Amino acid sequence: MLVVAGEVLLPTSGAAALAGRMGFWLAYPLLLYATGFLNDEERRAAGRLLSPSTVMAGLRSLRDAPRG
Repeated sequence: MLVVAGEVLLPTSGAAALAGRMGFWLAYPLLLYATGFLNDEERRAAGRLLSPSTVMAGLRSLRDAPRG
């Protein structure tokens, strides 16, 4: 429904379109959270994956991986 609302209600070009679509894009995870789409275990797993220390460790491992 959020995608359809964005397509119908938002302009398709210009800065207003970019800002509006970005707002809808940012609202999507909040909508999923608010509706209970993810259960507690899934929310904890997503929090672990998105924690800054986990993201940095993943980036370091990519940087340090042998090139082949």
